[in-house]
Amino acid sequence: METRLYSYTNATPEEVELQIRRYVPEGPRVLVQPDLQQVMVIADRQTHGQVANMLSRIDQPVAHLVIWYRHNREAQKLDLIDGATGTLPVTRTPPRELVETARSHLPPGRQNLPVVGSVLQIHAVLLRQDPAMVRLRVTPAVTFGITPPYEPVIFEDLATDQMINTREFVDLVDALRQNEFYANFFMSQPDPERPPRPVGLLITLDHIYFERDDPDQEP
Repeated sequence: METRLYSYTNATPEEVELQIRRYVPEGPRVLVQPDLQQVMVIADRQTHGQVANMLSRIDQPVAHLVIWYRHNREAQKLDLIDGATGTLPVTRTPPRELVETARSHLPPGRQNLPVVGSVLQIHAVLLRQDPAMVRLRVTPAVTFGITPPYEPVIFEDLATDQMINTREFVDLVDALRQNEFYANFFMSQPDPERPPRPVGLLITLDHIYFERDDPDQEP
């Protein structure tokens, strides 16, 4: 048996102890020192190897994915933690046909709620750091309500994956137009007496950074 001291920086003490207990369940053989961000482990050489490999996996800094998008003529950035979800606006005035289709999916007693707008829900996962590549899962949704939290109608069966990087733009309207649902989804109808007009949505990966870095500093 050997006694070794391990240090960690990004993982929480609770997560470190939980993972180490998978290899060393005996209480006295693991001593976590949260204030020092260290843990002392008494184990055999093979187990120490497993503990060291595990710590190298979980003690990684949290990656932030900065996504640049242009909604019609307005450009913005969205800062997402790797694996987190967010939303991209489409329009506050979806076409009447889309609104009625979504409204039919609302639960009983909620079908008279006013429409808030249509959005793309996104789930971003970093696949590769250099060169950076992110898998973006996009799911169309229409939201209803008066005040938050709003009632979303999410079209899960229409979710698709898009790959984005820092070298090129993805035209989401063009990428998704093969499904006839999106021909109406990427439309805005501010005046019910006038025909809908198209919405534009370009997206790219601006840069990634880690929590130990300056978020305004691009690589």
